[in-house]
Amino acid sequence: MRIRLPIVLSLGLLGPVIGLAQTGTADDYFNRAAKLYVKEDKLAALKTLDLGLRQYPGDARMLKLADELLKDQQQQQQQQQEQQEQQQEKQKEEQGQEQKQQEQQGEERQEQRTDEMTKQDAERMLDALERKEQDVQERVRSKMHPSRQAAIEKDW
Repeated sequence: MRIRLPIVLSLGLLGPVIGLAQTGTADDYFNRAAKLYVKEDKLAALKTLDLGLRQYPGDARMLKLADELLKDQQQQQQQQQEQQEQQQEKQKEEQGQEQKQQEQQGEERQEQRTDEMTKQDAERMLDALERKEQDVQERVRSKMHPSRQAAIEKDW
């Protein structure tokens, strides 16, 4: 039980100290916010400055630090927007290139199909011409060698 007593007493004493730290002077708020800003925890720094400015609204140092934090935040947002715009432009360019490639491939396929159809059409035309030639030759043969009709005798 003796071990627990000092821990409880130390926790009991730290509570008011922590409470005082949260409601400190304007310098305390500024220092805490500046440390958080240096540690790149800008959101926590802004919250600390907000609390400090609520208690000390006219403090020039806190106002100046808050202004710097807000400027940094705006710059980051602008950079993010620019990066997003650049990424969107790249995506559009890539999509445009892909579209061009697809169109070229489609045109090449169409040309291949056209070539294939031309070959097929040529074969059909040649076949048709050959049939016509055979018909013409049969007519010429039939005119040159008329077929003789043989008299059929009826055997009744």
